Amino acid sequence: MGLIRYRLVDGTEYLEPNPAILTTYSSTPNSADLFDCSDQGVFHTDAMFGLLLAESSTTSGFILTNRRKIRVTDFDSNADYNIKRIDVINDNILDIGNLSTSSHTISGNLGIGTYNFQVTKTLSNGVSSSYSIVFVLHRSTTTIANDSGEEICVGNIVNFNIDTDDAGIGQNYRGSYYTIDFGDGSNIEPVSYTHLTLPTIYSV
Repeated sequence: MGLIRYRLVDGTEYLEPNPAILTTYSSTPNSADLFDCSDQGVFHTDAMFGLLLAESSTTSGFILTNRRKIRVTDFDSNADYNIKRIDVINDNILDIGNLSTSSHTISGNLGIGTYNFQVTKTLSNGVSSSYSIVFVLHRSTTTIANDSGEEICVGNIVNFNIDTDDAGIGQNYRGSYYTIDFGDGSNIEPVSYTHLTLPTIYSV
């Protein structure tokens, strides 16, 4: 639970718990396929969980029902809790409604994407607090193809194509980083590209 700093007229300061502060966490275990960067009762600026090794046809139902839950820390039955789902890629917001228990089960029909779940806790006096947790369901595809001829002379420029469509890296997590290794024993390309800065054509 968070703390509020109070300052009296005489300058004295003291801290008291803020009953409106909340955090959420997931019930997804860390495994070979799944990951969870959230903890019960702990504030994280990067509270994320999900699957980054999906196939193009994978839906959120791939994760067992009891493992795709968002849970509220220190659930207060006297407060109101509202939850919204924000589809980051398709830029739309769904107001799921109010929570009557301390957990919410994520729908099993979500496709590849990044989804922010925002929970807002409101006390009877109107004081509220919001916290977001991110559910990701993405592929981890790396595609690179030679756009030049098969026979290449030393010193010639070679173009490599990186497919950014869904068949390529288009369904990868947008926060991914990429490095380039040509497999010839030379040093790995020192630049780490982000999903947005990765060039579609790379020349060497």
